[in-house]
Amino acid sequence: QAWGNADAFDLAASLGEVVDGEILDIMECFVTRAGVPLIEIERVGEKKIRVRQSRYAQLGVDYEDDAAWSIPITLKHGDEHGEKQRKILLTKREQTFTLDGPFEWLHPNANEKGYYRWRLEGVPLAELVDDVKALDERNRLAFINNLDALFTAGLVDGGRYLAAIASFGGDPSPEVRQAAASGLTSFGDGIVPVELKGDYTRFLTAALRPMLDEIGMEKKPDEHALIEQLRPALINALGWWSDDAEIVAAARANARAYMEDPHSVDPSVAPPYLRLAAKHGDETLFNAYVAKFESAEVPIERSNYLHGLSGFRDEALTRRALAYALSEKTPPHMFGQIPYKIADDDANRAMVVEWLGENYPAIQAKIPEQKISYLPWLACGQDPRLLETARGILLTEERKTQGLEIEFAKAEAVNTLRGKLSARELENVRRFLKER
Repeated sequence: QAWGNADAFDLAASLGEVVDGEILDIMECFVTRAGVPLIEIERVGEKKIRVRQSRYAQLGVDYEDDAAWSIPITLKHGDEHGEKQRKILLTKREQTFTLDGPFEWLHPNANEKGYYRWRLEGVPLAELVDDVKALDERNRLAFINNLDALFTAGLVDGGRYLAAIASFGGDPSPEVRQAAASGLTSFGDGIVPVELKGDYTRFLTAALRPMLDEIGMEKKPDEHALIEQLRPALINALGWWSDDAEIVAAARANARAYMEDPHSVDPSVAPPYLRLAAKHGDETLFNAYVAKFESAEVPIERSNYLHGLSGFRDEALTRRALAYALSEKTPPHMFGQIPYKIADDDANRAMVVEWLGENYPAIQAKIPEQKISYLPWLACGQDPRLLETARGILLTEERKTQGLEIEFAKAEAVNTLRGKLSARELENVRRFLKER
């Protein structure tokens, strides 16, 4: 009523009067039920499809709840004569629908407005990728996101997943290319075991280097704004994974230029270049970064130099960087820039966990209480033993807090998922990389 209060169900009931109560059913399902539905579509005739639903779950997670959602689905389908759109309402665990005509291809989430994960049964992934590439940017981005979800659910072969994601490297949209690059680097960091790192580096370089070659390593006048986000992402990934000689040389040159005049370097690439220069840097460069950090008055310059300190990989300098994070020179709000960036693989992560155990009282005294809760993520990689070590440091009776326990549970869930995916996909990924 006018000037009264209403909640979601009041609105749904009002709308439901117009559409036979369907809106109320839909909203009640999505408001009261946890999780996200997964719909699986199978072609069962020239015009017919069978649609099943379940609760989406990551690999290794089982849900007892099997109640059905009321899911509004907008399908896009077509053939040589054109495309059509069809709206259906899935209310049962499984239903069959007849479309408006024969179809050669089908997209289960037209315009990506539906709140569900989706999977097409019986359609080769490579064929599906070709169909999606003909759709607009919004659909292509959402497809990559959906494909990632299917992989983490154990529903897509790791080799086919990598091939599909890499195929978007030539996409006309910088945002789509960045999504592809992010997916490939995240896969390498979280899933690929140590014995396959060399093969994966070659694959990643072949996938990402053409993207960088196309946009160039230097900013161009009037280029798309999103290129400024894509370029540093590619420089960072290629620099850290492949030690690309051209990128390493550019990092050193830009680090020198930045220290002489910060305005002489494109601000979007200054952070990755400073950190990459440090990866191959010595004590002289370390001392130079410290001096510049302490003398800089502009906040972004201070942040960039601290970011750079996290890049040193000489063990003695890495330990000096960790010690510097705890020094009085590093403000509490900037503390995390060093240890979290150093913990970028399990070898360095082990050093950080050791440092955490040796310095916990000082860390606790330096950073705000709410930041303490996130410390378990320093130990979250591929080796579950590091998390167990961190548990012994952080979850003692006198140190544990509700926040720490919550974040530990999240980190353990991520670690467990990575381990299961890595084990499940080892041979698929090995075969894919060997065949490249």
